[in-house]
Amino acid sequence: MNILLVGNGQHANKRIIPSLIQLDSVSKIDIVFNEVIHYKVNDNRINYFNKNDKYNSLDSNYELIIYATRPDIHLENFYEYYDFSNKHLIEKPISSNFNFLKDVSFEKKYKNKKVFESLMYFHHPVLKKIQNITSNEIIKSIKCSFKVPHADFEHYRYKKKFGGGSLLDQGIYPISLISSIFGENLKLTDSNLYYNSDFEVDLGGIATFKNNSIKNITAEWGLGVEYENYLEINSLNFQYVFPFIFSKNESLSYEYYLINEKNEKLFETLDKSDQFKNMYKDILDSKFNNFFYSNFNELIKRYSFISKIFNT
Repeated sequence: MNILLVGNGQHANKRIIPSLIQLDSVSKIDIVFNEVIHYKVNDNRINYFNKNDKYNSLDSNYELIIYATRPDIHLENFYEYYDFSNKHLIEKPISSNFNFLKDVSFEKKYKNKKVFESLMYFHHPVLKKIQNITSNEIIKSIKCSFKVPHADFEHYRYKKKFGGGSLLDQGIYPISLISSIFGENLKLTDSNLYYNSDFEVDLGGIATFKNNSIKNITAEWGLGVEYENYLEINSLNFQYVFPFIFSKNESLSYEYYLINEKNEKLFETLDKSDQFKNMYKDILDSKFNNFFYSNFNELIKRYSFISKIFNT
């Protein structure tokens, strides 16, 4: 299977390419770069092409196209390469311009092919545990957080015009989890973004939600703060804690725990799993069950919440 990767930045080389080259079904990876090759992987399946030469060099049909560019040009690239494949995977956020929410042409393109936003954590086995808990227990409250320290101030996440900011870089994770897993009749009840005069983008935020059965649902996110990455579910009888719910070490087994009414801490361990590799394999094998979060209505619902928070 031939893959086209649009973009050659840090994320492409740290996560995307290493996972793709583990898949035996991948026979070729064409990588489009803008002007300079900042990273180069030595693998005989990988070919590099300057974007300006793409129509003379690239194939006309790929099994999958992955867009790993800046958020402000994701959809521009998506439209440009749309006819090159029937499967398109766009790195989060799908766009930093929320006009797509009411764009009929975008909706038509999205629905006419298999298009997914890259939320890899939905492809880890722990999500089945979470779905089982929320389907079979009475849930009292939920809290989810993803916060990271500052890193690389030249990165687009610090540039407003390039689609930066903590809401779209970190906040999308807890918001997408809450929207997709607990989203039936979900309502945004309050939100707040945090700013610092030294930066042109938002550096964090908090949002509260409720649905017909759960009145206390909280999402938090942050950039330039102490690291946090967890989901906490309080049911009638247990407190479940899922550490590293979004970013997980694929070389280690995954461990979460629950606290019972006796305040006993009980651990459960899952086999190690590479959620990036799982996601790419699901697409290439046409197994789309894990992509419920990329249903068009789910996508619009998720970004409607994000847009409201952004404009708070």
